[in-house]
Amino acid sequence: MKTHSLLSAVLFSLLMISCVYTSMLSPVYAVEATIEEKGLTILNDVVGLDITKYAVATKEYPHDNASLYRSVVPQETVGYVLTYESSKLRVLCTFANGNLQILHVLENEGEPSLTKSASIPSIVDLAKAFLGNYQKYTANSFYGELALTLDDVDVNENR
Repeated sequence: MKTHSLLSAVLFSLLMISCVYTSMLSPVYAVEATIEEKGLTILNDVVGLDITKYAVATKEYPHDNASLYRSVVPQETVGYVLTYESSKLRVLCTFANGNLQILHVLENEGEPSLTKSASIPSIVDLAKAFLGNYQKYTANSFYGELALTLDDVDVNENR
C-alpha cells in the first residue's frame, strides 16, 4: 500500500510539473511573411515576374512619421533590384497595415523574365490581369469589381 501511495505521489508530481512547464511556454503563432517576402510574392504572383530567375537585392527603408498613409497608418517601404541576364528592374513596394499601397517600377532595362508568356493584347487587358491577380492574392472581391469598371474603356477613344 505504501508503494502504491508513493507511486501515485510521484505520478501526481510529474503531472503537476508538466502542467506548470506547459503553461509557462509561450503560445505558438503562425509565422507571418516579412515585408520583403510579401513584395517578392506580389512581384511573382501578381505582376508575373519569374523571381526564381532573378538575383535579388533588397533594401528596407526606415519608418518615419512623415510617411504615414492618410496621416495615420505607418507605411513600410522595401526596394528591390532584380537582375537576370540583360534584364534589370528596380522596384519599390510600399505597404500599409501589411497591404500593398504603391508599387513603383523605377527602372526597367531589357526584357523581363515572366512566369507566363506575355500574350496580353492591350494595356486594358494588362490592367485587368493585374487586378485579377491581386484579387486572388488578397482574396478581396473589390479588385474584381474594379477590373469590371475597365470593361467600357476603349483605348482608342479615351486618350
